[in-house]
Formats: sequence, C-alpha cells, structure tokens
Amino acid sequence: MAIAALTGGTVDYFDARVGTPTAPQLAAYQAVYTYANGAYSDLVLFGDRLADYVDAGGKVILSVFCTYTSGIISAAAS
Repeated sequence: MAIAALTGGTVDYFDARVGTPTAPQLAAYQAVYTYANGAYSDLVLFGDRLADYVDAGGKVILSVFCTYTSGIISAAAS
C-alpha cells in the first residue's frame, strides 16, 4: 500500500495476465499504474483500453516491464 500512502488515492490490484479490465472498471480511478512481470492477457486490447482511458482524461503510469512481450504477436494484432 505504499502507492496509496504516496498518492492519497485508492489502490486496487488487477492481474492483467489473466484478463483485461473493462472501460467502466478503469473509469472508476483517477490514475492507473501498470506493472508487468509477464505477458498481458491481451496486450492489444489492454493498450486500446488504456489509450481510451487517457483520451477520457485518465492518467496512466507505465512502469518497468510494461512493454514486455513474449515475441509472439496474437492473431488479433495482425
């Protein structure tokens, strides 16, 4: 909860390796911090959701490994 102490905001955890947060889930927060220590469940959809969130006025903080890829591009991305 060190992030909550620094920001004064609500901190929740979502494992994006097993699913992708919906737009309404993201909209409930003033900022999203993404940290990956593995591949995202759907990297294209997650990226699109984060972009839409920023376009709607949200803030995204990209951390270490957030651009991690396994070297495999999904069929949806091609």
